[in-house]
Amino acid sequence: MNWKGAEGLLASMKTAFFVWLFFSATTALLAHIYEKQKLELALIHFGNQLTAYLLAGAIISFSEPNQRCLLAGRHRFAIASPNSGPA
Repeated sequence: MNWKGAEGLLASMKTAFFVWLFFSATTALLAHIYEKQKLELALIHFGNQLTAYLLAGAIISFSEPNQRCLLAGRHRFAIASPNSGPA
């Protein structure tokens, strides 16, 4: 994962944690406060989302940095290496 200089598993996990903290955790915290959810339910939501973000970070850290996205095919949103030409 080469986003903001994150290379390797530990750096990717740190990036995933901070993305979770600033985006998902704040949203879940507001839902807990304003919807008056029980703390146990809120902690389940926090843990579920954190696990998903960390797993995604781990998977992305093992992907090749310049490989073409297999699901995108040859559409304009395909991930391509800088030397591969137009998608």
